[in-house]
Amino acid sequence: MKSVKAIQGDTLESIAYRYYGSNAVDMLPALVEANSTIEQIFLNEHQSIQLPDLTKAAAPQTLKLWD
Repeated sequence: MKSVKAIQGDTLESIAYRYYGSNAVDMLPALVEANSTIEQIFLNEHQSIQLPDLTKAAAPQTLKLWD
């Protein structure tokens, strides 16, 4: 697991998009879980954020409409 510093105005969602790009939606739950002690929406500047490895993303749920 890698650690990064937040910049002014960052949220966990903006960090997910910056570091995971097109995988941000899949990685956001893992990012929130890795930083479960954070309660505020906007992060403090220079706050340390744990980045989970990309392989830890949960498989997206699928919905089967027909048999």
